[in-house]
Amino acid sequence: MIHAVHSNEMTDMGGMRKFMPTTYKTFLIGSIALAGLPPLAGFFSKDEILVGIDIAHVTGNQFVLWTAIAGAFITPFYMTRAIALTFFGKYKGHGDPHESPKTMTVPLVILAGFSIVAGWINIPGIYTGFATWTAQRAEAMDLHHADGFDYTLLGAGVIAALLGVALGWRLWGKDAETQEARDTFEIPVLYPLLRNKYYLDDFYLWLVGLIKGPLARFIDWVNSYVIDTVVNSVGAAMVGLGGIVYSIVDQKGIDLFMNGLAGSAGGAGRVLKGFQTGRVQQYAGAFVLGAVVLAISLVAIR
Repeated sequence: MIHAVHSNEMTDMGGMRKFMPTTYKTFLIGSIALAGLPPLAGFFSKDEILVGIDIAHVTGNQFVLWTAIAGAFITPFYMTRAIALTFFGKYKGHGDPHESPKTMTVPLVILAGFSIVAGWINIPGIYTGFATWTAQRAEAMDLHHADGFDYTLLGAGVIAALLGVALGWRLWGKDAETQEARDTFEIPVLYPLLRNKYYLDDFYLWLVGLIKGPLARFIDWVNSYVIDTVVNSVGAAMVGLGGIVYSIVDQKGIDLFMNGLAGSAGGAGRVLKGFQTGRVQQYAGAFVLGAVVLAISLVAIR
């Protein structure tokens, strides 16, 4: 149905039995079984539970038994609501509802069939083969199985289920303009608690609000007085170091050295330029002068 109406809200459904007859019939059978009405499977399992509680004397009083009978009322009560709001009345959704393909409806039919007949494998007083089979394999658990129906409990369970169906149909069977207008029944405290998801979201928001103020202020303080201080200190240190490197190492070190090399090379070039005149007479004179100086030096050395 969710796939058919493109919504998982019953407010977008209504009248679905007209569009999805197979789904409606199988849902109805499953709901009747879940409600514990005879002769469907849920009836036998519910009766077995009630009898088992009564035999076992779980608490020494009837509180647990009456709680179970109350459960037998509540289940058909809310399942009647689901059927009424989903399958009856006018369709109030916006999609184009259609029956599911056989890959989905066939398993539903099979499950609905089991919901009808599965309880027949153990009928107290008529056929108890299944109960006997399971008891033989669970002797250590000291399980209690009824030999026959306890008609008082059986009647109480069935009456509770029928009352649940009747009250549910009384509250939700009649159609209205909107699903919200149909679904006006509300149990004080319980319904608001469930509608607000046990107020967990409100608790989380309150907890976040409680934490985020002090936490935000602490983070702001860390950012302003710790992180910014460290970043600004490192930045100032880098600026000072850059000034030292520029003024001393670069200007008075590297630049002075390179400028000195350039000046020495320029001076040497100017000196050498005086000897490179291009005049052969000067070169010959220099050669003779050099030879004389060399000869005198050799004579002096000897």
